[in-house]
Amino acid sequence: MTQVWPLAFGFAVIVFSGVGASAYTRPPPGRILTVKSSESDSQPQQVRISIANSDQMRISWITKDKNLPSLVEYGKTPGVYDSSASGESTSYRFFFYTSGNIHHVEIGPLDANTTYYYRYYDILLLAGDLSYADSQQPLWDSFALLVQPQASRRPWMVTQGNHEIESLFPIFRIHPFAAYNARWRMPFEQSSSTSNLFYSFDAAGGEAHVLMLGSYAEYGVKSQQYKWLKADLAMLDRRKTPWLLAIVHAPWYNTNDAHQREGEGMRKNVEKLLFDAKVDIVFGGHVHAYERFVSLV
Repeated sequence: MTQVWPLAFGFAVIVFSGVGASAYTRPPPGRILTVKSSESDSQPQQVRISIANSDQMRISWITKDKNLPSLVEYGKTPGVYDSSASGESTSYRFFFYTSGNIHHVEIGPLDANTTYYYRYYDILLLAGDLSYADSQQPLWDSFALLVQPQASRRPWMVTQGNHEIESLFPIFRIHPFAAYNARWRMPFEQSSSTSNLFYSFDAAGGEAHVLMLGSYAEYGVKSQQYKWLKADLAMLDRRKTPWLLAIVHAPWYNTNDAHQREGEGMRKNVEKLLFDAKVDIVFGGHVHAYERFVSLV
């Protein structure tokens, strides 16, 4: 017996029944289960592993953000990822559906009968003004509890904003940054910095160098921050590290009425160092308005 089922697009599906089929009747399909993700656009999702070769494995995952690198770090000890591999990403469209960015990375060669640990590269860069506690210290606890699901799963790299100063006496700045320095310890010592308020680190397997600068630390040409930044940039080999990023809180250029020229002093002292080093992009915060500028060179 042949049955024809009309479809919305005017096509027809022809189904041929089998001969001598058993008396078993297939039950009707259950309800369609739709699962929506509440993760951030950069969070890896739908992670899966497959065999790529006799001594290689393929790690695949999807991100909503289409600008993230396809990079996996791995190693034989938990927390020690001394090897890395880059791969490729793709996406596709099917009628009205557009997929996320689908990443595929092959890792190896791998040793037989060995357990490996791996991670994807996913970092949050935060340009200051974390909790807005403004000296109300219990709000730091509330903030940390709220962000724990995300902050415990990927690195949060932060710099300070004006709301982290928390001085009850702004003129004398009694105990500034006490909560920030105690709670959010960054790798300043590893980058030869003298203060938790400014530091640098490498990302994306060494292909990117990130400068976390302090808008509210001293930045004059005789300051510790200026001397550190000059030395840090001098050690950078752009042939090995093609990407250079800088993060500040108070933007150096801003057409919004709010916070006009608050970053001007730092710009006058520091901008030439970044310009000569051919920095690729500078991120700023503070203004609460999105704005971007295209390079003129």
